[in-house]
Amino acid sequence: MDSRATSESAESLWDYIQTLDSEQKTIRAVNNSALLPPVETVLSLLKTSLREILKAARQYKPHLPVDKTIVKLLKAPHQIPTRGTFLRLFREVPHQALLKNLIDQGEDGYTWMVGDGWYSLFASPMFTHQVARDFWISFVQEAKILNAVELRSDKGVLTQLHAYARAPLVDRFGCPTVRDLLIARLNEIDDDAAREDAIVLHATVADRFAVLLRILAWLVADMVVDIWDMVERDGMQDILPFESLLPAYDAVIGQWSNPTTRALEQLAKRAGWKQKQRAITFLGNLWSRHNPEGKTESSSRIRLLRNWEQRKKGRPEFETLRSLAHAVTVEQALLAGESPDGREFDTWMQAAILRLGETLSEILHLLETLGLEERHIRGIMDAYREEYRFAREALGKPMSSL
Repeated sequence: MDSRATSESAESLWDYIQTLDSEQKTIRAVNNSALLPPVETVLSLLKTSLREILKAARQYKPHLPVDKTIVKLLKAPHQIPTRGTFLRLFREVPHQALLKNLIDQGEDGYTWMVGDGWYSLFASPMFTHQVARDFWISFVQEAKILNAVELRSDKGVLTQLHAYARAPLVDRFGCPTVRDLLIARLNEIDDDAAREDAIVLHATVADRFAVLLRILAWLVADMVVDIWDMVERDGMQDILPFESLLPAYDAVIGQWSNPTTRALEQLAKRAGWKQKQRAITFLGNLWSRHNPEGKTESSSRIRLLRNWEQRKKGRPEFETLRSLAHAVTVEQALLAGESPDGREFDTWMQAAILRLGETLSEILHLLETLGLEERHIRGIMDAYREEYRFAREALGKPMSSL
């Protein structure tokens, strides 16, 4: 199926949606979120929003709707946008795939609202390679059957959970360390207890986060394969990107490593950090020197970085991360005797890595607060390692055997 966007295919999608609206056909809405949380929840976890993403994307894709229009759409998510707005929004997605999804919903008689958001995301240019796109679209289609058919609300809670625990899709994509524990627990409790059971909650949460780490692994593998010549040139074919950011448990002190700290240390090394002082001290001084918005005291910058490490006084905005990353890319260029101009993408990428580390710290805090055991948190993080190797092979660039 050709995924290139055309006005004709976009308009056919628009026409079909208009037909659905005029027919007012009743379709069962499925609100389950087994294996996948709503896209909006994940964006919030990343401290961003659909509005912020579209606003940033408009710098590179001027055809996208303006902020005012986006705000109106977000305030009325169930209202069909105007024809012009719709065509601009869906200009670069494979409309045939979305059209087929809508037709299938009509035939099935139900729509999985959480899945629709992910389907649209995976059908977008989120992935460069069609293999990655098809893999995750197929996952959403299977997850829809799990949520809408196998976990129907008219079945008993325990019946639903047994179906969930033994589902091949859950076994493949969820957190492997919770599977046997969940099945054993379901054999001990009744419907009433299952509704609020801590082990059931821990298992389903662990599975959702494992899926998110698997999606991340495919995004990274997709990016790595896209720059394969550079990867080969630098001898990085068997490097697992961002592995050092994943929380690691130190059994001696009984603590997890801090992903935010690791991300800041990696950033500092790019700017010549020799580890004679803490990375936040080095970066705070550097940030103060290269601040394009005027002089800011180093102590203030260091204190801000310390707050990030300790999860105090709120999470950083992306533009703040970008400002720090800009200081590092400028310093890196100067150390190499090169011009610091034209490094916007590198700056954005380093800011994105900082966001990844900071978000992993947030996830770790959520999991610990919820009470997940160390082995289950480790199982979630291992899902990234396992899936990255799988994705690389699926994309035609396998890693060496372990």
